[in-house]
Amino acid sequence: MAKFQKGYYNDDQTTLSTDPAHLEYMIAVKHKIIFGGPFRSDDMAETLGSLIVMDMPNREAVNIFLQDEPYFKNGVFESVIVRAIDIMIPERNPNFLAQELDREKHRKGI
Repeated sequence: MAKFQKGYYNDDQTTLSTDPAHLEYMIAVKHKIIFGGPFRSDDMAETLGSLIVMDMPNREAVNIFLQDEPYFKNGVFESVIVRAIDIMIPERNPNFLAQELDREKHRKGI
């Protein structure tokens, strides 16, 4: 089961002082992360928040991840939203999308 976390930042000073610890943590857990990065303004001048999509078995594993995550621990995030997600693209299993299409066609009698 994959989960994603979306965070919105409180202030730049706390973020800057926490960046090294955050990056060290991301390096340590990168094997659990499918993708992630900061949301940026259209001109790329401002960081608006972040998105991390992780491969986690359940909500408890996500909570453990968050408890140890420096941005979360130090109040960098104003808020965090955690949701489960079915990852369809990129396909994690070969021909997954074609199989989904076949199931939908069969279900609809096409």
